[in-house]
Parts: sequence; C-alpha cells; structure tokens
Amino acid sequence: MGKAQALIGAEFDGYRIVRLLGQGGMGAVYEGLDLTLKRRVAIKVLAESVNRDPDAVKRFQREARAVASVSHPNIAQVYRVGTYGDLHYYAMEYVDGKSLEQLVAEGGRITGSRCFNLMMQAVKGFKAAADQGIIHRDIKPANLMVTQDGTVKIVDFGIAKMMADSDTFRTATGTIMGTPAYMSPEQCKGQACSVKSDMYSLGCTFFQMLTGKPPFDGDTVYAVMTKQIGSPVPAILSITTNVPDRICNVIYTMMEKNPDKRYQSYDHLLTVLEAAREGRATTFTAMVVEEKPALEPLAADQRRRKLLYLAVGFVVIVLLAFLAQLLRRKTPAEISQEKAGKEDASGGGLRDLGKTLRDIQEIRRDARKNASKTD
Repeated sequence: MGKAQALIGAEFDGYRIVRLLGQGGMGAVYEGLDLTLKRRVAIKVLAESVNRDPDAVKRFQREARAVASVSHPNIAQVYRVGTYGDLHYYAMEYVDGKSLEQLVAEGGRITGSRCFNLMMQAVKGFKAAADQGIIHRDIKPANLMVTQDGTVKIVDFGIAKMMADSDTFRTATGTIMGTPAYMSPEQCKGQACSVKSDMYSLGCTFFQMLTGKPPFDGDTVYAVMTKQIGSPVPAILSITTNVPDRICNVIYTMMEKNPDKRYQSYDHLLTVLEAAREGRATTFTAMVVEEKPALEPLAADQRRRKLLYLAVGFVVIVLLAFLAQLLRRKTPAEISQEKAGKEDASGGGLRDLGKTLRDIQEIRRDARKNASKTD
C-alpha cells in the first residue's frame, strides 16, 4: 500500500479520510468527513518534498489561511489549515461535480452561452482572490470545478502567493511551480508572477474549453515552456468552428506574451466579456498562427451576404430601368396629338410641292409664248 493509500481511514482534528481523489506533485487530495458537522470535505495533504522545507511550509500555511479569509461563491471555501504528524494539510469545501478538464474530455469542448457563463464565473472568483492580494499560480482546467447546478468553484490554491511577498516557491524549492501547458511566459522564465500571469493561465484554460486541447504541447516540459515563451497563439478557428471572433479575441488578448498588453485587471476583463456576450466587438491584439483558417463560418457568412447584396442590387437596377421606361412612355392623347402633327406636316409638304409644280408649268407656258412672238 502506498503512502497516499495508507492515510485512508485516519482520523485527526475532527476529520476522517474516506478515499483518495487524486494526487500530484504538490500532494494528494482526499474525500473526508467532518465528524462534527457530518459534512463531506476535501482534504489536501502536502507532498513530502514540500514538508521537508520549513520555509515552504510556513509560506503555505500563511497563504492557505489568507485564502480561507476569502468568501466568494466561486471559490471553494478553506475550512482549516493544520498538521497531522509530519504532514501538513488543509480541509476545504467538497465540490460535488466535475472539473472543467473532465467536462471537456467528455464533451469535446464547451461553447455558446454556457462558455460565457463559466468564463465569467471563473473571472469573478479570481477577482475576489486578487482583491485580497492573492494570485493562484496554477490555474488550469483541473482546478476549476463545476457543480451539478453549473456553479464554478476554484480549487487548489496550494501554490498560491500573496502579491505583497517578494519570495516565491521557486526560491525555496529550486523548481518552477505550475503546470507548463498553462504557465505564462514570465512564469516559465522564473520571473515574478502577478494577476496578469494568472490571466494568461486562465486564457490557456478557456482556449482548451473552446477547442478541446491546450494551446501548446510538446514531447518535453522544456518544449512546452519554450512555446509558451516564444510561439504565437494558435488560431482558434483553425482548430474548431462556430466560435465568434469576439470571444477568440478576448482569449488572444489574455494570452499576449507581453503582460502589459493583456487586460489590466479582472474588472477590465469582465467588462470585455460582457460586451462579447452581448455581441459587441472586442479589441484584437494578439498574433495568431493562421490568419486565414481553412474552416471559418464567418467567411461563409460574409460570402452569403455579398451574394445577397448583389441580388438585391440587380433587382433594384431592373426596377429603376422599368420605372424609367414608364416615365418615357407617352399617353394615348400625346400619341394622337403627335400623329396628327405628323399628318399635318405631311399634308403641308404635298401642298407646297403642288404649288411648285404649277409655278414651273406657268414659267414654261410664258417661255413658249415669248418664243412664238419672236418668230
């Protein structure tokens, strides 16, 4: 039996470990039972690698208590921070639902109004933490839980950091903390993290929600981190379809390589998301891999609109030509009058011709008379 399994059934500080839910580099997460309140809880026990570093343990305890002070419907509440033997843990709200990672794995991707709903809930939760001076530093689909009624719950602030602190887990443990597929460029470089670093990771998370996969992958951690630092964001519409440009643009901006080009605050991001949900355009700033995706419904819509405009223009031209013809057409009275005028003109011409012939005949008679007198 592994060390993680060995804790099942243990009781401490009024909690009982029921079953193992999962484990990773930072430790293991269990389902537990609050023996006093008779409610389910989630208990995270830190990994031994963290436990062996006294500074890291103190930092974790301080920051976990800070998270416990944040009360928001989109953050899983931390109930207690404690120690069991040589292990350090915290007990938190048990979320009865599935992670965003699981939902995407099951459904392929999440779009439409549900996408906007989940995004805005997540941003509100991270804003509440940021307002208390806390950044998460490990935002990813696995750390966004969705309850049965559709409520987003942010979990696992295990490597969260108070923004007022100058030190980081990296300086304490000698490793860069986070998940490479969702880490910001500055985090990959080992530089100081900020709210904008979390915003980049959240953009990677939303990218996966829309496309079904993270923006960057690679055979090694180094390869993925290198792409996070230097590769342009892949065009969402080159991977999937039916995603409005306005929401793609929000994600591209969240994932700008330069933190100064990302949204300046969660309030700013919420304003832009609200505009995008209402169908209003948002600012595009990020560079993408493919400027002209092979399958883009927007282009097809534009072609259809152009054909419609041409058809309408043709109909208008035909109608104008018909109206012009009607305007040029004469009334029956005008036609009769014109006809009578032509007849009068024709009769007058004949009369003039007859008079001319008579004059010629008269001249000829006078000429003959003069000729006979001369003889």
